[in-house]
Amino acid sequence: MSRTKSSSLAFCLISAAILLSSCAQEPAGQESSVTPISTSACDQTAITAAIQSFYASTEATESTGLALQSVSSVECADDWAVAQIVVGDGQGHDLADHEVAQRVDGKWAIADRMTVCGTWNPKKPAQIPDDAAINSTLYAAACTTN
Repeated sequence: MSRTKSSSLAFCLISAAILLSSCAQEPAGQESSVTPISTSACDQTAITAAIQSFYASTEATESTGLALQSVSSVECADDWAVAQIVVGDGQGHDLADHEVAQRVDGKWAIADRMTVCGTWNPKKPAQIPDDAAINSTLYAAACTTN
């Protein structure tokens, strides 16, 4: 297999695994199997700990070999945070992504973007949906990219 085909295959596998892990997140309002991280601060340390906890307890991570490689930035508003992350297999097959975290009772946990972003209207793509739960300040960063 050529190097280009091999790289393309690795990228496709990583992308599919990330999509599957996003689908495995708990819907809002349901108990998550992820242990929330206790802290009232919204900073890179607290959000990174919540993301690490999520990836450590996700079956998709175990089955695909993907893990959190880094958190490059965190943006906060009220009880919400959006983190720019890199996930990969530890062998150079990395992919940029982001995670959304929500603080409930002083604890940060990863939120399901499909739920917190609301129902997108293709006729009004720039409009924040009425049923979006995430803070409007973070909507674009959390909900309008991969």
